Amino acid sequence: MEGVFKYQLALQRPSKQSLLEIIGSLKPVFHEESNIVVVAVCMGAGIAAYFSMPYELPAAFVVFMGLLAASLALRFAKVSRAVAQSLMFVFIFCAGFSIADLRSDRVAAPLMPEIADYYSLSGTIDERLTDSKGQDRLVISGLEVDELSADETPAKIRIQVRTAIDSHLGPGDRVQLDANLSAPQGPVAAGSFNFARNDWFNQIGGVGFAISAISSLSEPSPDSSKLNAIRHKVGQRLSGQMSPREGALATALLTGDRSALPREVVNEMRDAGLAHLLAISGLHMGLVSATIFFMVEAMLALWPSLALRVPSAKIAAVVAWVSALGYLALSGMGVSTIRAFLMVSIALVGILLDRRAISLRSIALAAITIMLIWPETLVSVGFQMSFAAVTALVVFYDTWGRKLMFGGFTKGGKRLGFMQKLAGVFIAAVMTTLVAELAIAPIALYHFQSMALYGLLANIIAVPLMSFLVMPLLLLTLLLMPFGLEWLVLPLVEPCLTLMMSIAAEVSGLPGSTLSVPQLPFVFIGMALIVAFLLTLVRGRINYGLVPLGLLLMLYASQHTNEPDIYISREGKILAIKQTSGLLAFNSNRHSYQKDAWRRLNGEGADVSQPLPRLAQSCDAEGCLYSSDRKDIPSIARVTSLAGLMSECGRSDIIIAEGVSGRYCRSGGLVLDYKRLDAGPISLWIEDGKVQEMKTRTQSLGQRPWIPAVLD
Repeated sequence: MEGVFKYQLALQRPSKQSLLEIIGSLKPVFHEESNIVVVAVCMGAGIAAYFSMPYELPAAFVVFMGLLAASLALRFAKVSRAVAQSLMFVFIFCAGFSIADLRSDRVAAPLMPEIADYYSLSGTIDERLTDSKGQDRLVISGLEVDELSADETPAKIRIQVRTAIDSHLGPGDRVQLDANLSAPQGPVAAGSFNFARNDWFNQIGGVGFAISAISSLSEPSPDSSKLNAIRHKVGQRLSGQMSPREGALATALLTGDRSALPREVVNEMRDAGLAHLLAISGLHMGLVSATIFFMVEAMLALWPSLALRVPSAKIAAVVAWVSALGYLALSGMGVSTIRAFLMVSIALVGILLDRRAISLRSIALAAITIMLIWPETLVSVGFQMSFAAVTALVVFYDTWGRKLMFGGFTKGGKRLGFMQKLAGVFIAAVMTTLVAELAIAPIALYHFQSMALYGLLANIIAVPLMSFLVMPLLLLTLLLMPFGLEWLVLPLVEPCLTLMMSIAAEVSGLPGSTLSVPQLPFVFIGMALIVAFLLTLVRGRINYGLVPLGLLLMLYASQHTNEPDIYISREGKILAIKQTSGLLAFNSNRHSYQKDAWRRLNGEGADVSQPLPRLAQSCDAEGCLYSSDRKDIPSIARVTSLAGLMSECGRSDIIIAEGVSGRYCRSGGLVLDYKRLDAGPISLWIEDGKVQEMKTRTQSLGQRPWIPAVLD
């Protein structure tokens, strides 16, 4: 009876808890910083739900559900804190969904038609990127298109330059040209990365190539991007005074522009586990801010009378923050760079306030800030990898840090010797690399179908080189550049960059340097997220059972992949069939981005040094017949005329009718005519010689704002 009486008193007691108080009311089972982390996870789950939907939900419905959850949370606050908190998490989930929806509406801009056509246009160059072959790619805004009205004109377009262009043209210049343009292309296969969605949030409504010389107009746009112009000039200065490969790598490290890096260098860095050095992230931002911080603090220490009167550490923190902000702007403000800047900002504010710099709370605040401003970054690989790595490191060092560093260089109250300290630093460096590699491994396998196996070896050599030589020298180069004195430092930078690329080439060339897997199901990355959640937030022995179970489920999911047997490109020009060996064979042996992407999805890796396997084929003026060494693969014909279609109708099980209507063939086979091919790329699954499943790009993407039309 006493318990019942206390419960009745609790019901009668008025509750004035705010929403934030309800969120923070439950702490016993989880880590002390778990509440803010769970808020970030719930917001991220809502954003992920928005992007996974096959169609748009009414915004009013989601807002209503969120407000209903918040109202119920307030109502149950005086009855059950657990129920109230759960309802508040539902509210945050709905808020994340709505934030992504609002962001999509805010960046909405017209798309070009899906069918490519020729246009005359003028606009302002936002970006000019030059690849290793000397070909340029332009992003142009402020468009005026002769064939389109203002309501039909995209905010930006991206074009490949295959014609003449003046070398002095860059960001801010207004140009005139003719181009072949279409809507941004979607994934290379059903279920793979959606490039059209990425372009939508960058307000790029058309892609294509120039068909005329690009001429400069007399008056530049008043709202031209000065920042991109500075980035472009920095890249030109570096590449003009260094060897092409080293200049391209230096440009990538300072400005984030990797377009000029040769493809083989990027592949070698990725296969060696050094791809994180190319993406400006926490390492780069931390090195820049730390270098400036200690430099300013050392300069202030040169005047003891001044150092005793002013807080030198806090002054250095302010200068380091301003420098980090400048580096953020120069680097192009990528997701990983923004995350790193926010983390550095929180750490420097911690110095100003005499508080702890890095914690799970600061990571969660950085994630929430990014998701509030750019919710689309949640589905980017950069966001996922950067937060996975830094969270894993914080959790690891919170648990094992002092043990790893021998109790802060003491053991049993006795100071350790130099060699013991050095051993502690070395072990810490090895464990840092190992923990970060393990944290990003599931993400790399899910998105790229590959993982570097010797990343630990490469990083032990390359990261100290990057930390103590490359980045400090590049920072000094940047500081000297306004005075035209960068030539004093560049001769020291170039051999360091050469050594870094040599390390990548040697490690990536070792036998078995990469693990390649077929495209993994979503349940794999889902279980990885659950394991990460448990390791990050849950305390106690419960993890001893749940974490191994999650890892076993990840392993089980990785063994149950379902790769297509046949890939067909949009318009039907490229065909790939899986052979008895499990490898794909193609209708031509030349490499292309789409072919190499299909090979990665099939678990073959991305080696471009050898010609592609060729399908057996028989061709005439009307088309081609293709055959595989697998007996269960049906006969496939690709025709380019009505006569070819009529000839193969009833003879071939699958007919790829390029530019021909399939209504002229009524056989029992599968006819893929221009309507279906325009909805491509197409993936086919074969069983017992019959097509059991077919997926097109349109079917996998649904009806979303970044899809110009439903063509099925």
